[in-house]
Amino acid sequence: MWHQSQARYEHGGDRTERPNQVIGVDVDGVADEQRLWPLRSGAIPALADSYSQRPETGIGPASSLAPGEVLVLADAGQDTRSGAASGTGGTGKTQLAVAAATESFRSRTVDLLIWVSAGSRDAVMTGYAQAAADLQIADPGNVEVAAPALLEWLAETSRPWLVVLDDLAYPGDMDGLWPQSATRRVLVTTRDPGAVPPGVATRLKQLGAFSHREAVNYLTVALKDDPDLRLGAPDLVESVDCLPIGLAFAAAVMADRRLDCRDYVALFAERRQRLAGAWGGACPLAVMVAWSLAVDRASEVVAGGLAWPILVLAAMLDSEGIPAAVLMSESACDYLVDRPGTALAARQAQVRNAVGVLAGLGLLTVDVASGARTVSMHSQLQHAVRSYVAADHRAQSARAAADALLEAWRAGESSLLLAQALRDCTASLRDVAGEVLWAGGSHPVLLEAGASLDSAGLSRSAVAYWQNLVAADKEFLGAGHADVRAANSRLAASYEKAGEPGNAVALYESALSDAEELLGPDHPDSVAALIKLAAAYMTVGRTEEAIALNKRNLSRHERTQGPRHLDTIAARASLADCYRATGQLADAIRLYEQALADRLQVQGPRHLDSIAAHSSLAFAYQTAGRMRDAVSAFERTLSEREQVQGPHHPDALTARGNLAAAYHAARRVRDAIRTFERTVADSEHVLGPFHHQTLTARGNLASAYHSAHRMADAIPLYQRTIADAEAAFGSAHPDTLTLRINLGHALHTVGRLTDAISTFQRTLAESEEALGPDHLLTRTASESLQAITRE
Repeated sequence: MWHQSQARYEHGGDRTERPNQVIGVDVDGVADEQRLWPLRSGAIPALADSYSQRPETGIGPASSLAPGEVLVLADAGQDTRSGAASGTGGTGKTQLAVAAATESFRSRTVDLLIWVSAGSRDAVMTGYAQAAADLQIADPGNVEVAAPALLEWLAETSRPWLVVLDDLAYPGDMDGLWPQSATRRVLVTTRDPGAVPPGVATRLKQLGAFSHREAVNYLTVALKDDPDLRLGAPDLVESVDCLPIGLAFAAAVMADRRLDCRDYVALFAERRQRLAGAWGGACPLAVMVAWSLAVDRASEVVAGGLAWPILVLAAMLDSEGIPAAVLMSESACDYLVDRPGTALAARQAQVRNAVGVLAGLGLLTVDVASGARTVSMHSQLQHAVRSYVAADHRAQSARAAADALLEAWRAGESSLLLAQALRDCTASLRDVAGEVLWAGGSHPVLLEAGASLDSAGLSRSAVAYWQNLVAADKEFLGAGHADVRAANSRLAASYEKAGEPGNAVALYESALSDAEELLGPDHPDSVAALIKLAAAYMTVGRTEEAIALNKRNLSRHERTQGPRHLDTIAARASLADCYRATGQLADAIRLYEQALADRLQVQGPRHLDSIAAHSSLAFAYQTAGRMRDAVSAFERTLSEREQVQGPHHPDALTARGNLAAAYHAARRVRDAIRTFERTVADSEHVLGPFHHQTLTARGNLASAYHSAHRMADAIPLYQRTIADAEAAFGSAHPDTLTLRINLGHALHTVGRLTDAISTFQRTLAESEEALGPDHLLTRTASESLQAITRE
């Protein structure tokens, strides 16, 4: 009458107990009541002090964002005055989007504003996952799960919302990711109108230069502190072709140097004549001229000669924004401030002051409210900076940037958005630095970027990343280099996480062969490769080969390190894992008991590894049907967890849930309900009401109520958890389907036959589509439906 998937048994200190998998999160119910509306998510850029509404060339008031609409702000085509090609940027799209979005939020036109940096598919999914976390509808630990949860929530909620996709680059990045709703509001900024595919209904607004009147108004506002500087403004706006980014540079330089528009026009004309012959067309000539004048001024006023090094460093990284932790890192400050022996805090202050001056001149943008996208430079200007950098200086800057990124990464990814910003900066650096990052071996920051994709749950992107890195390592370092083996190992692990264990096995086999040939069978790298291959064999069902490798590993450790070395104990437990998975329970229990006895002797009963070994033995007993022994071992595990880690530690909560499940399996339903109820209450208090572990306990409590025939308690709890699971993981996720099967049986038990049939029919249809007709859940739903329709 109820189903629960088995929690994983464990051994060693690198594993943790896991509760049975019945999960979910609320959509518009209890969770909605606890939220504060309106709600914003994402790093929304600041609005410039001199922002202009552009009444003649803009998009009008925020109310023009109509429900159901996708509004696309794109660069206009060829500009006859400037000669600028389509897609060069710098037309003020993002500022218009910020103004429209913040006004919609302020006026309560929308209850939810989600701002997403859309430079890549990963960035879009990360932005969605952050919003899902902010809404408390999904655990952000797995981006590929949380992002779809947000889309489903947006499609079903009755609250008005606006999603801004800033700087969308490629149409394929949004496949399956367009927010859907009859009342949706989506605002897209992009350089290329073709970035939005034809299948998406849109209203396109192409933005180019200001109108002449708008440009003069912009200068009027920008120079409001000294009206005398506006003299000659009509001539100046013509000189810079009314381009927003050019006007911003001009206004900043004039305000800083106390030049009026006529004096600036004279400087501009002289510099334009000098640069015209060398102009490569990467950005409008007028912008290039205004930029060069701003750089000149920065070189004059920034102390210590820091202006150009900071600009070069910023030009190596992501145009959408660089984390403050990167620019303030010791590596970056060492590169920028050549003052050996000076305290880091003093160098950081000097860099911070210089960045502020550069921002005042329009060369950088600083958002002090964002730790992830603190400092940014327009991509046009990045290209201009890099075009003036000599090869040796570029290489030095690239290495400094790589070291700074690595330092920031190792300080800890404190948020989804920071992790994505670091990945984006690493990708930009790799694009512009080339083989510099492979001088002397693959730079560690390249490994950090891939590991970040793995830890974020972006498994498909991680596979592609490691494939690319393996190819680059081979090209720059040679096929036999140790870094190639390391990247191949990471690729194999990513294949496993992406559900492609067959590809992983081939790589692990190659890694083991190479390691044993180059390093010998007893080298730690060879042992590690063997362990990974054995685990991969188990995943793909090659159990005999897995057992053989684990026996070989155990024998090696016993021979070289002795029977009670910690590595030997871990190898013995790994072999026990294989035996248990293949149903050889007597052998598994014998090895688990020996591993536990060894750990108790070597590490003592209060060591976490010993407690984990006790838990693994408990699961083995349960699998073998030795429920009295299993319950006793689970009780001992919980007692030890509470004594060592405290009764409210997450591991103790998990241990309590596992004990409750064992009580349930042993038909001690009253004890199961009591223990599950405490687990739910403690998890809600410690982890929050919508944490994955809390929801798991709640789903299992519903199953226990069901077994106790407390249907008035079971059915509402099933229904609530199903709604939560649909919001968090989608209606066709195995956990959602399992819960719905349980609900169908509960409805049948109380005689609600029509509701039960409807529940099983929906479950069967969704399971067949998502999992296939031969999946266990599909067959279970089909058999359940057939059984009750024959009555």
